[in-house]
Amino acid sequence: MSLKTKIQIYSLFGKAVTAVFLAFCCLPLSSQTLITKNFEFADGIYFTLQDLQKNTPSHTWEELKTNLAANPQTYMAQVEYLIVKETQDTLQLDSVYALSLGGIPFVRLPKGAVNKELTAYAGLRVRGRWCYYSYEDTGVKKVPISAYNPLNGRPFRTAMVEREETIEHHKLLSFETGETMDFTGRNFLKIIKDDKNLTEAVMDIRGEDAGQKLFKSLLIYDDRHPIYITE
Repeated sequence: MSLKTKIQIYSLFGKAVTAVFLAFCCLPLSSQTLITKNFEFADGIYFTLQDLQKNTPSHTWEELKTNLAANPQTYMAQVEYLIVKETQDTLQLDSVYALSLGGIPFVRLPKGAVNKELTAYAGLRVRGRWCYYSYEDTGVKKVPISAYNPLNGRPFRTAMVEREETIEHHKLLSFETGETMDFTGRNFLKIIKDDKNLTEAVMDIRGEDAGQKLFKSLLIYDDRHPIYITE
């Protein structure tokens, strides 16, 4: 075989390998979308966490008749009913894991979590590997009330009186598993135990602005540990 023939064969082989490589590179890959802290989910209702993870509503709002009220300032929503227009079936609200309103996902709160007659949902203020939501409830607290002698100013009788107070609940939700927990420093340290630098920073949090610093630490953790929606 002549040198010229060998060169032609190698040239054809190289072109073939290049063509195969380009064809492989052009194959469609699974689309992945990063969940940022303000990620907007498709509007509608989600029966399960898995549906929310895929960003695939079980029903869009166009498919439903509903009566609901949502407060964008408190990130709270209440639902009276959900009816599928096509079948006129009334959905059981305890089967609806989440709602999305204007791109903001709201997760269903357990019965009795808030003093509301309707089914309540709390909006995820932060979306990511660990999501954050909060809600308020009212509770009764016993406080001491004293009666004072007007002559000497000394208390002569003290009784415990019940008073209503507002209780704030701060929660974390794992977007991977659906696990929820109170957003406390102790619980957060369990989550970030593999992140040495962040753990040291959280352990040093002190002062009146400790809550704000803990919240910022959550944003840092989510940025360092991204999570995606596979579409």
